[in-house]
Amino acid sequence: MNLSDLKDFLQLCTFMNVGMLALATVIITCFRDKIILIHSNLLKIKAENLTEMYTYYLAFYKVIFIVFNLVPYIALEIMS
Repeated sequence: MNLSDLKDFLQLCTFMNVGMLALATVIITCFRDKIILIHSNLLKIKAENLTEMYTYYLAFYKVIFIVFNLVPYIALEIMS
């Protein structure tokens, strides 16, 4: 695998993760009440805590996406 292949792979991963992050954000934002009801019944978690947990989830996903996909892709773009 050469740098060009790795750059293409990271570009694809970046686009896929941006899409997944956007989809998760839209779903959690638009269907918050239904999701809270399902998760609170399924996981026995208080509904008050779930909004905070969703925010932590989205923030963690964004940080992991930036560190493992976006930064390496930008570094390879600068190198080439």
